[in-house]
Amino acid sequence: GLISAGGGAHRGLPVRLMVRPLESSPFAREARAAFEYSISNFLWKQAVFYAERLVAECPCDETTYLVALAYFHNQEHQRSRWHLQGNRLHEARYLLAQCCFALQLWEEAEDALLAPSSGMYPSASSAEVVNGASGWYLLAQVKEKQANPAQAVEYYAKCLELCPFMWEAYDRWSWLILGTPSPSRSSTSGMASSTFTDDKFAQSFANLLGASGPGASPAANGTQQQRPGAELGAP
Repeated sequence: GLISAGGGAHRGLPVRLMVRPLESSPFAREARAAFEYSISNFLWKQAVFYAERLVAECPCDETTYLVALAYFHNQEHQRSRWHLQGNRLHEARYLLAQCCFALQLWEEAEDALLAPSSGMYPSASSAEVVNGASGWYLLAQVKEKQANPAQAVEYYAKCLELCPFMWEAYDRWSWLILGTPSPSRSSTSGMASSTFTDDKFAQSFANLLGASGPGASPAANGTQQQRPGAELGAP
């Protein structure tokens, strides 16, 4: 049966080797459907249960990410973080950064967001950050927590460049700019006029709607096959 199949809950170190393709068996398909039902109906502990069944059946980065996602929604950030260690998926690294942010592990959150090809310390023109605009927003939040407002401003601006409807980024950018000793009014008006244009909004929403069109899993579930953020400038 669905409840008893697949062995016990996932134990030991997170497994990274794909034993068999996900959803290759009837049980895996049923467990995945039960997991997505649980996530979409805010049944977090039940989602953990079915994600653990999937890991036992098909141990790989994807199923381990699903376990971590369920733990994250259940406010068990430390457990979620543990399951994500070494996971190569971009969405897993973004979730790891969110876990570290919740746990106030600022440096680890920053490391999780930066793509391996970023090399040295990032700048808004050269770094690659996972999850596109939302990744830049989270990195800016980290910089604020690290008392580095200058870089936070830079990263909020990069977020808005990729995705102009990220209103929270513009809100924080404005507060930081206006909070400087000599804020430049021209810089704030220039940011608004160059960011919030009809063309940029149309392109961003077209990309967003295209990514969630027919055949795509709901992004809110965190289980889509396309890497989240790819439609909004993710590397």
